[in-house]
Amino acid sequence: MGGHHDQTYPARSAARHGRARRLRSLIAGTMSGGAQQRVANGRALTSTADLLLRDAPSLGLTPIVVQQDFAARAGIRATGLTGIMVEQNARASLKLADRGDLIGAGRIVGHGTASALSESSDVQAAFLGGSTVKTE
Repeated sequence: MGGHHDQTYPARSAARHGRARRLRSLIAGTMSGGAQQRVANGRALTSTADLLLRDAPSLGLTPIVVQQDFAARAGIRATGLTGIMVEQNARASLKLADRGDLIGAGRIVGHGTASALSESSDVQAAFLGGSTVKTE
């Protein structure tokens, strides 16, 4: 998802994430899935980590919260923070990724650049809900 993390970003990030900051006083177990994801995104943006690992971050979230979370991931990517993500939403994930590995039945069934995977008719049929029409 990116290169080296901009070390000056944490201070700027804290000011931009008012919603996550308002969640500070809540007990984690009482937060909705969307609120938990906002807190996770805020923590990622304010850390000095060089690598962010996320496992199924959109699992169980409402469609609008998933959309917001992917927008936040794009913001995280823009900071230069490198990320590795396991995600079932292949279409949205490939839009953010530089590279991807696709897993089916416990095996890697595809790998390559995100653009190549997105354009593959096999990948479209198996992971992206069918084919897309190409114009020439």
